[in-house]
Amino acid sequence: MVLRLAEHEFNELLQYDVAREGSVAVRLRDGLWEPAANFLSRPSKEFRARLVDFGWEWIGAQGRAPEPLRAALEALHAGSLIIDDIEDDAPDRRGQPALHVAYGVPMALNCGNWLYFAALRMLRRLPLAVEAEIDLQHRFLDTLAMCHAGQALDISVRLSEIPKNDILPLVTTTTRWKTGALMALAASAAAVALRASKERVIVLHDFGLAFGTTLQMLDDLATLTKRTHRATRYEDLQLDRVTWPWAWLAETVDAETFDGLRARAARVAAGQDDPAELAETLSTLVATTGRAAARERLAAEREKLRALGEGASAVVAAFEVEIERLLACYD
Repeated sequence: MVLRLAEHEFNELLQYDVAREGSVAVRLRDGLWEPAANFLSRPSKEFRARLVDFGWEWIGAQGRAPEPLRAALEALHAGSLIIDDIEDDAPDRRGQPALHVAYGVPMALNCGNWLYFAALRMLRRLPLAVEAEIDLQHRFLDTLAMCHAGQALDISVRLSEIPKNDILPLVTTTTRWKTGALMALAASAAAVALRASKERVIVLHDFGLAFGTTLQMLDDLATLTKRTHRATRYEDLQLDRVTWPWAWLAETVDAETFDGLRARAARVAAGQDDPAELAETLSTLVATTGRAAARERLAAEREKLRALGEGASAVVAAFEVEIERLLACYD
């Protein structure tokens, strides 16, 4: 789906080949489309496309959500993953070498950025009223800006440098901007495209935000509880990152215990201590609290969906089954 539509966007670039002899096309395909196709062809859970479908079905629209709308969300997400892997120097993604490992940083960086614009261009393929298209474009741009702001917080703030009382608000804001904003856009995109009521757009937006926050909580927790097999499992600890487990600890343990754990984290970040041992300790302290917090956050938004479900209650129920399947991956 996203691979096919992204290739359409790439092929449209070729009309600007002033040489008209094919040499530019060949080089552009090698330098841009090959890495893009490599990444987009890798297995993906397509959570964001599924959220678009959910929003489409929930507001009572006929058929399936339009492919360009679904693909635009997946292309935007793919671009963000490529850039994120460069910033973290991650070795792998979706079961293969990260794109900057396979093609080098310059080509990967350019490819990731191009996918942002390819996503925006895909929206032009939708048969929308002018007002709806402008609204969607604005929301895409706002989301991109928020994601970059969230990423800035994630990669610049160090656990060892931030006051204990600032950890929860920092992690909450970082998650809302970096992860939640894109999920919120995916959940509400169909309602915006079809000019649904403001109330429905807000409810779907808030549900997507809660869903994204829940996933980030569980993903942060999975890195401690052996639920992830990526080579970057201890990346957050080794990079001195501020994550949800530290936010939960800041709220639940006494200052002396917290300071002792943070001192151990500083030694891990400096390469002087074993991250596996610290991960095991943190997991023991926050696993139960973390899973409960993640589920409670999502439960409140599910109730709002039920309240406005009307004739779409079956759609809500079907999506709840998918949510439980997803959450089970982290339990």
